[in-house]
Amino acid sequence: MTADGYSTLRYEVSGHKAYVTLNRPDRLNAINDEMPGEIPAAVKRANADPVVRVIMQRGAGRAARVPGRGTPVGPLESMPHPLRIAQWLWHPSQRV
Repeated sequence: MTADGYSTLRYEVSGHKAYVTLNRPDRLNAINDEMPGEIPAAVKRANADPVVRVIMQRGAGRAARVPGRGTPVGPLESMPHPLRIAQWLWHPSQRV
């Protein structure tokens, strides 16, 4: 577990941006059983921070490719069910 409380993510705030970084570079940031629960938790944390205006999602290491390498993620309510989070992150055309 990292200092920010996540085992598969890094969470940091810089200015008005919260960065949620998939942090499994040894596994090319593949989604595991923990990540679908941690991503919404990080988004909820950012939504509760009055300083944060945008949430950026990215990946660590050489497999850092995600939509736009820092796609803004909307409010928690706009996110799909956690079991569909991987599909939502990598296939924006299929977002619900």
